[in-house]
Amino acid sequence: MKRSIWLFLLVCSGIGASAQSALLPYDEDDYRMIQRLEIKTNRFSPYFHSSIAPVSRQALSSWVDSFQIGGNPISFKDFRWLHYMQADNPEYSNSEAGKRRPLLRVFYPQQSALFYHEDHQFAIRVNPILNLQAGRDFARNEDLYLNTRGVEVHGNIAGKIGFYTYLTENQTRPPYYLRQWVTHTGNYPSAGLTKAFKKDKGYDFLQGRGYITFSPVKDLLQVQFGHDRNFIGDGYRSFIFSDFGKSYLFLKLNTKVWKFNYQNLFAEMIEQNTGGEASEVTKKYAAFHHLSLNILKNLNVGVFETIVFDRTDSSGHNQGFDINYLNPIIFYRSVEHGLNSSDNAMIGVNAKWNFLRHFSLYGQLVLDEFKLDEYRNNQGWWANKYGAQIGLKVVDPFFVPNLELQFEYNTARPYTFMHFKQSQNYTHYRTPIGHPLGANFREFVGVMSYRPLERLNITVTYINYDKGLDGDTTNWGGDITLKTYNDREMEYGNKIGQGESTEVHVVETRASYRLGHRIFADLTWLYRDSKSTLPAYNGKSSVVYLGFRMNIARPRNLF
Repeated sequence: MKRSIWLFLLVCSGIGASAQSALLPYDEDDYRMIQRLEIKTNRFSPYFHSSIAPVSRQALSSWVDSFQIGGNPISFKDFRWLHYMQADNPEYSNSEAGKRRPLLRVFYPQQSALFYHEDHQFAIRVNPILNLQAGRDFARNEDLYLNTRGVEVHGNIAGKIGFYTYLTENQTRPPYYLRQWVTHTGNYPSAGLTKAFKKDKGYDFLQGRGYITFSPVKDLLQVQFGHDRNFIGDGYRSFIFSDFGKSYLFLKLNTKVWKFNYQNLFAEMIEQNTGGEASEVTKKYAAFHHLSLNILKNLNVGVFETIVFDRTDSSGHNQGFDINYLNPIIFYRSVEHGLNSSDNAMIGVNAKWNFLRHFSLYGQLVLDEFKLDEYRNNQGWWANKYGAQIGLKVVDPFFVPNLELQFEYNTARPYTFMHFKQSQNYTHYRTPIGHPLGANFREFVGVMSYRPLERLNITVTYINYDKGLDGDTTNWGGDITLKTYNDREMEYGNKIGQGESTEVHVVETRASYRLGHRIFADLTWLYRDSKSTLPAYNGKSSVVYLGFRMNIARPRNLF
């Protein structure tokens, strides 16, 4: 039944499909530049909403091509990045950027592709993926490394159907704090299940993503079906959807009309019941919709609602996706009440305001459960559960060109994103779908990004957070990956940071030099200091990495 539903929706959506493309994978450097140019021009892109990623390559190319040499308050290096993106999307750009004489008449006919072919029926681009990182943790006297090899393929068929495939094989020996995460959850961040080796200090895993896209209504409706990740928001973190977890199967409908962007996402996710390679897994589901409105040319507001649910009965039979949630325009809470169910429902808002061509103020608010009377009483009722974010981006501060600063504060109350059924927590493969810290924390993030040269980018990230951890036999509302709110410690008196107090400071300094198109040499220093009332979470790391990568974004596993 469930497979028939997916197939029916897919076929119906594809009737009369028009021009379509693959999407630009989420890379913090690329998407930071998109938002930088919107701030500098004091105008959002008319082709896409930058708070919703990934964006269509075709829409991005239309926006990039629309920039004129004169009359724009952007720098020479900004124009060079626009030229770089034109070369990155040759099948959609009006520019001749990136074309070259093929090596041996076959390889690299474009700067952006090892192999590239385009005619009126078919366009395809094939690239190798490589990420080789070698490092040393001097605080723990450990050698570390990351070895990623794979391939990326994307293109379109007759300009009607876009496709994307990404597959990598990975071996890594990560810093100690990431190994603690694997020990606790049974999987590596963004990878799901992993195979351990070298006395559980190294991990081997596959990563695969793939999807098709098409547009039943030209320039208005885009459909995506497959496995991937999504990011919604303007911050370093996101409570709604982040890039921290593993990809998942979904059908996404993205409708852009006038100043509105309306997105529906119906997903199948995994509840991991046991840890390690032999994990028992069951399926769970999510339905999500998000309405984004550009109220002004520089003011955007979005509202969203999501439902996480499973339909496993007492005998263990999974009844699949509940078709009642397939209605793309209904209020999900009313559906839940109509079904007499107790699924995990959340609502929230996100917003940003770009002003004075140098600043962007943004934020998010997610409400899991909330009673105004209990909030006013201020007695720390356990079920007043919410996550909140406020942030500020500053472009070219102090009249320094190509310098960007970002300041962000995130917090989540205890038991936020939890449910009385663990399978309905806001997680996928025991990993938060939103903020990697889950709940019961306060966090400050500061980022400085500077491009002194066209090819050189220097980024300094500072993270400080206080989080209340749970003990083996206690539940203070911090661990959304393994616990429910059924065995909470108390009804009232709950506060952020309760439980086993843990304070963490992280500093990462990275210098990336672009050797070629999407080819980088990286030098990274990472320092992490954790102090906790749980002895296992006390410790320091001081890591230096030297790396080389091709056609892959730098992993973001800082927490």
